[in-house]
Amino acid sequence: MGTDVPYFLRLNEVKREEFREVLKRISATGMHVCPTLIVFKHGAHLKEIFSGSYPMLEYTSSMMKGMWKALWSKQPVNEIVPNLLSPMKEIVKEMHMSGIPLMVGTDLLFPGVIPGYSVHEEMALWQEAGIFPAEILRSATIIPAKFM
Repeated sequence: MGTDVPYFLRLNEVKREEFREVLKRISATGMHVCPTLIVFKHGAHLKEIFSGSYPMLEYTSSMMKGMWKALWSKQPVNEIVPNLLSPMKEIVKEMHMSGIPLMVGTDLLFPGVIPGYSVHEEMALWQEAGIFPAEILRSATIIPAKFM
């Protein structure tokens, strides 16, 4: 899983105008995106998560931890993951600015994603990316409701 993630580190090589044109074409299709930045935040800490030393793990059920272990513990820990959050924030902001409807969500089966709490973490990451709080709230409420 995640074998293509190194490409996100090459964002600085992408011609911005061409990238924005592609995003505008995506926006015109009506496609919605749920980017889940939270996985890039927690993905940098898989060793701590599986060792049990990561914060907030006491709020996660043993069943959930078992699913994380079954799905992810044999995955190689990629050393580039800590560098991925910043370019992913940039991509999310560009998608937002291009008019692509974004939906706040999390990948619950990803290690470290704690039900409920991680939605708030995700929203904070969007704000760090430069998206205004009112837009984030729309992406957590109105846009998913319309999508459904």
